[in-house]
Amino acid sequence: MNNPIHIIDNDDVLHTGASALMFQCTFKVSEFLAMMQAKLEEEYIFGDGLECDLLSPGQSWKKGKVKVRLEFSSSESAIPQVPQQGPIVAVPQFPNIPIPYNETVNPEELPPPLRRQIHPVGMWS
Repeated sequence: MNNPIHIIDNDDVLHTGASALMFQCTFKVSEFLAMMQAKLEEEYIFGDGLECDLLSPGQSWKKGKVKVRLEFSSSESAIPQVPQQGPIVAVPQFPNIPIPYNETVNPEELPPPLRRQIHPVGMWS
């Protein structure tokens, strides 16, 4: 299933139905983001996603899921090469996400999330 990814705006409105995530069911994206900081690990927003309905201005409700992913955008054009000193150590590579040949890449869209087990690490564990 190849559904397009839509980056939602802070002024868009979400409706999640019954949820322990927020007291009300309908809220702005900006309210949702503020609340997520407090309840980050209570819902499945990193894996399967949170079922919700999305309302964008001038459009009708759309059913879907809200998922959280991180994006990194380098401010450097190239990584400087450091002269090699000592033994070469193999570094594990991140999996490449293939892009079908007939699709163009839109820099505003994020790649699909990688399916893997999430383990508590760091200050939230």
